Amino acid sequence: MPYKYEEKILKLNENLGCNCYDDYVEKECEAYRFTFAEITDKRNFLPTASDPTNNKARQKCSGYAISFHETETSSKNTWDYLIDDRPNLFKKIGTHISKGTLTKAYGKCSDSDEHLHFNFAEYEDIKLEAYFQIHQQLASDEMLKKLNV
Repeated sequence: MPYKYEEKILKLNENLGCNCYDDYVEKECEAYRFTFAEITDKRNFLPTASDPTNNKARQKCSGYAISFHETETSSKNTWDYLIDDRPNLFKKIGTHISKGTLTKAYGKCSDSDEHLHFNFAEYEDIKLEAYFQIHQQLASDEMLKKLNV
């Protein structure tokens, strides 16, 4: 089945001499992701390569995959760590955690790292917002007010 960013991935395969996502597997798993308050926000399920300022992400396979965590705790801990280091990053990565179930029909997962983070290579025509719900607010009310300025 073709990936959502198939054309760009094929170019990477040629340029890097590899096959992106060969080591990823189809599986069903619960997943957590940073999102904004509205699950339909267009920023919620984009890979880092979609950020025009992130040239590095467009040069690697994982740049076209979507970042998830296996647990709510690992997602929250990672968000806290990132925000401690870059206090305004929430404006870019999200203010909430959403929760959903990824299935074999939606794409392929990488192995998880020591922080229970994994990447997900999404298949074409999958709309992940239909399978996820807002689970927890991470940003303080004060932070959320900064978004509405």
